[in-house]
This record gives sequence, structure tokens and C-alpha cells, in this order.
Amino acid sequence: MHTGSFKLYRKTACSRFRQLTEMDYQRYGGVIQTREGPATFQVGDYLGQDRYGQFPVRRVKVERDYRRVSAVDTDGWADYQPCDYRLAARLSEPLTLPNGQHGEVGDYLVRGRDHQEWIVAGDLFESTYQPLSMSHELCSNSSGQEGRGA
Repeated sequence: MHTGSFKLYRKTACSRFRQLTEMDYQRYGGVIQTREGPATFQVGDYLGQDRYGQFPVRRVKVERDYRRVSAVDTDGWADYQPCDYRLAARLSEPLTLPNGQHGEVGDYLVRGRDHQEWIVAGDLFESTYQPLSMSHELCSNSSGQEGRGA
């Protein structure tokens, strides 16, 4: 695998999520087709959306690493602020992850604190992530606990 060196980043843009239901599972067969390839989900996970489409996010990740910052709308969507850090490296050649996600040169391989890896399109990454120093405060929620989502 050819990537640049991993550096520490924080996603600064809010993410938009809604919880996936049994009806979603039946409709999609437990798989969402994303730009990077098929991604599986379970009922109770979250559906995110960005300018490239929709993608599932594990429930535990949203509840641990994000803080809801808006009311839930009539369709179940709300904005969430990321509270964790990620390691990321720019791809210098195409890469396919074991989960089937595929990235092209210039995309980023992102690694969460639980070592889960995913691909983010280069232009999307560069417009929504910022470099982070090790001493930078990550996030605090209303209970004062740092680095946990609500």
C-alpha cells in the first residue's frame, strides 16, 4: 500500500445523520452502495450523507464520537459534531480495503481511534478536515466529558 505518512486530523464540518430502521434494512438489503463501494449496516446504525451520496456509520461510533448539535427534523435527520480525532494519509496509488471500499490517487485513507479504516474523497477530506496537534482539545459535551459523543 502506498500512502503518505499518517497525520492527526479532526473533522471540523458537522455530519448529517439519521438512524437506520428495519424498513431501511428491507429496502437496501443491509447494504448501501457508496462512492467507495458497498457498505453493510444493521438496524440501529446511522445513515450519513454528504455531497457524494449516503453511507452507513456504526451506531457505536456515532454515539461515542459525535455530539448532536441540532434538533431531529421530521425525516429523522440531525447535525452531529465530530468529537474524535482521526489519523489520515493521502493515497499515492489506488487502494481497495478488505471491506471493498476503493480509493483513487489523491483520496485519503482515514483511521479512527478504534483502528477502523475508510476512504474519503480527496476534495471532501481537504474541505472538512484540519490538521490537529496532540495537545489540541478535541471536544467537550454538556457533561464536561472530553472526546465523547452524545
